[in-house]
Amino acid sequence: RTLSVEDSSDYGISGGILIVAVKNSSPAADAGIPIGTILKEVNGIAIKTVEQFEKILQEAESGDVLKMTLHGRPGFTGDRSRIVFVQVP
Repeated sequence: RTLSVEDSSDYGISGGILIVAVKNSSPAADAGIPIGTILKEVNGIAIKTVEQFEKILQEAESGDVLKMTLHGRPGFTGDRSRIVFVQVP
């Protein structure tokens, strides 16, 4: 879902979407993207809404690899930002 003001405060960031569900055996699950993670960018494009992210997915072709920049949930130790690569089925 799109970040709320409270989410932004809790995570210490602005912009992005909050991952609230990950389907088993999905590309996101295979990439190890956990619930509670913020998706900040896809292929260098700042993600601001779920609709924007869905449009990127719809325009991607099977086999494309998407570079996703994530920000971890509060309380995570170490570097909370990471990059994952997800192949479009």
